[in-house]
Amino acid sequence: MIARFEDIDRQIQSLRAHYRQQVRLEEADTVQTIEGRIEYLKPDRLRIEHTKPERQTVVSDGRSIWVYRQSSNQVIQSELADWRKADPVISSLLDFGGYSALVRRYDVAYSSAAREVTLTPKDKAAQFILRLKLADKTYFPVETELALAHMKVKTSLEDVELNPKVTESDFVFTPPSGADVFLNFKPPKVGP
Repeated sequence: MIARFEDIDRQIQSLRAHYRQQVRLEEADTVQTIEGRIEYLKPDRLRIEHTKPERQTVVSDGRSIWVYRQSSNQVIQSELADWRKADPVISSLLDFGGYSALVRRYDVAYSSAAREVTLTPKDKAAQFILRLKLADKTYFPVETELALAHMKVKTSLEDVELNPKVTESDFVFTPPSGADVFLNFKPPKVGP
């Protein structure tokens, strides 16, 4: 598995895909579905355009992350490192091109019949599980499921383009004129 993921890591420089994400809060018995388009450029540059349930843009230049909610014309900016520590969903979205490191950091179980990798933290206090469903031919993870306490986040990628031509300017965010901008926002920790 490490060798396959190392091969993917070497090959992937950029990615573009449609995605669908379901966030299930088990205690509240609620499900939120988010859909949109994602673009990634190695390392740590990310652009997400949410189309449902509301339009929202998330942009990371590798150092900062910007979240623009169009309906309220609000922008928050944070350090990417702060989001990575606070929100495992954002952290797992940035693992494109770093799958072999995941396999080294976690205990790994692989089911060839299901073509699924299950990753659990070596530090048992972390209390989450990350499952990766792999594409048949490429072994690229096209579906992830993060189970954290009473929350499950399932992300599916469709129409995946590996190494499309992307431009650096897609990963630069300038707040729109008139937007309320909150700089250096410290995100709350998600989960235990």
